[in-house]
Amino acid sequence: MKKFLPLVAAVILFAACDKIEGPYSEKPTGNGSDTGAVRRILIEDFTGQKCGNCPRAAETIESLKGIYGDRIVTYGIHAGFFAVPSTGGTKFLTDYRTPDGDIIDQFFGNSAAGLPNGLINRSNAGGSYIQSYSNWGSLVGQMLNAEPDARIKINNTYNSTTRQVSTTINTSILNNLNGNYKLCVVVTEDSIVGWQKDYQLNPTDIEFYTHRHVYRGAMNTAWGTDIGTGSLVEGDTYTGSFNMTLNPAWDAAHCYVVAYVYNASTKEVVQVEEKEIIQ
Repeated sequence: MKKFLPLVAAVILFAACDKIEGPYSEKPTGNGSDTGAVRRILIEDFTGQKCGNCPRAAETIESLKGIYGDRIVTYGIHAGFFAVPSTGGTKFLTDYRTPDGDIIDQFFGNSAAGLPNGLINRSNAGGSYIQSYSNWGSLVGQMLNAEPDARIKINNTYNSTTRQVSTTINTSILNNLNGNYKLCVVVTEDSIVGWQKDYQLNPTDIEFYTHRHVYRGAMNTAWGTDIGTGSLVEGDTYTGSFNMTLNPAWDAAHCYVVAYVYNASTKEVVQVEEKEIIQ
């Protein structure tokens, strides 16, 4: 059975870890040319350029990516008090906040809880969505051993003249799922060099800090697009096309499309994938 998502019009936006050993679960595809789907985990890091403890969370993410590779997909949402740019002087003048990021932050209450913290697949673990970076390693290791419920494939094209990104997302359901599910498609930018406060360094204000995996905005709203209501059946596929015109200040060579499917009721992410905009 094939289902198709509506075409979304172009949007212009300006705006030390615990190691859990494998094996990591793969779902055979029956296609000899495909090695099978692997479960990937989304880490949403809530941060701010004036948050002096936030570099520790970023270091935790890089350690996890060193252990698990591309099974970790992540982005940093700059939100709350520590993300407010300065209005004078020469430091912290860049605004990394986004309307979509603010919507997510306000819903889950991350910045209000005190940064740094994050969401791991938006799972409610131990009675809370919000997780300290000290817990990320153990949670990720546990989740990676679960069988993948979906496979996501991203196909990007980029027009360097218009700076428009067009992406087609193909989602295949690998296990029967009950509930309402949504697909979110966002753009991130890696390796942005700018000011960052770090309490472990002297001086604490770092001019040439590399901000990794920065959330730049959603291609289909902060909460995404419906792909199934009531149930998703193993073997179903869902296809959607989305567009965005990149801000002239963004480096397209460092931008990615991130796509994830989540349960609209529980908010839990069942699969995530990312791909560079320029191949």
